[in-house]
Amino acid sequence: MFRLVTQNPTWNRTVLNDFMDDFFTPVTQGLKLDVSEDQHAYHLTADVPGVKKDQLTIAYDNEVLTLEVNVKDEEETEDKNYLRKERRRMHLKRSLHLPHIDAQAIKAKLEDGILSVTVPKMAPVDTRILIDVE
Repeated sequence: MFRLVTQNPTWNRTVLNDFMDDFFTPVTQGLKLDVSEDQHAYHLTADVPGVKKDQLTIAYDNEVLTLEVNVKDEEETEDKNYLRKERRRMHLKRSLHLPHIDAQAIKAKLEDGILSVTVPKMAPVDTRILIDVE
């Protein structure tokens, strides 16, 4: 028998609830990204099947790149008699801390349900200064 023993019963409940949430959360939930980098840029790839360009928002603010997908249901009408309704709203959001990039040169492309984002790095700045001694 598994037993979690601590002095704080609230902590036990919180840990158990978090464990159960993680255990029963489907793997497909969330915006999954492949992130790679080379000398000049970061490259992000995400599968977003059925998502249109106007349902995507990509923003860069305070060294954080945020990718967001908002898909809304079609208008509900009273005359439809659904036997089963599985399509619904979808909101996925993913943020990455990417410092020292050229925000004005970020490029995004959506093709065949695959979102590709290229985030160019800024050229390193030499901050070392030599001071002449008098």
